[in-house]
Amino acid sequence: MATRFILYLSLLAAVFLFGLLNLRTLSLPFKILCVVVGITLVSEAASGFLNSRGYNNMAVYHLLSCIEYAGTALVFHGLLRSSRTKKLVIYSIIPVAVLGIMNSVFLQDIRTFPSNILLLSHGIFLILSLLLFKQMLEEPIARNLFRQSEFWVAGGYLLFSSAVFLSFGLQNYFKRNQLNLEPLNHMIYYTNILFYTILGIALYTEQANIRRPS
Repeated sequence: MATRFILYLSLLAAVFLFGLLNLRTLSLPFKILCVVVGITLVSEAASGFLNSRGYNNMAVYHLLSCIEYAGTALVFHGLLRSSRTKKLVIYSIIPVAVLGIMNSVFLQDIRTFPSNILLLSHGIFLILSLLLFKQMLEEPIARNLFRQSEFWVAGGYLLFSSAVFLSFGLQNYFKRNQLNLEPLNHMIYYTNILFYTILGIALYTEQANIRRPS
């Protein structure tokens, strides 16, 4: 495995381990977030192992995309307070899973990267992160913005989901014009590093707030 991939797995492991060690001090949405990071760690490690052995690893991403959507939807369900939005988030889990399965069977088989379902998932995450920001603006609390764990979750998903759309769009452009994909791969890698660092900050902020409420 490449050194930078090992560093990426190390970051995921550190964030997951921190959440696991502080699980009792986390609220339910952040416990679920910790589990999502743990599942991502296992999936990425499995994907890297298969790739290093010369096997196609796309099946891992097909499975991960559905599990990741369900877990992240539950995180936002716990953070958002609008009863209507919460219901829509919960009701979206099964349809997205069904669409993911249909995509794997009819459109992008398990040997192909499941970009369709990822675009759908991250489009929804983008909307949910904006709704969480809106909620924070409408219901301000007497706490520094950077000490609000919801801020880090919303910011992380807003950044990452936007980057997903940008990267897929740029990939099509780069391939169409036969450009070097290496700069784009670097962008995707460092966006992942930043995203999981932000989620780590969210977990740290949450446990600190519960231990020392202000």
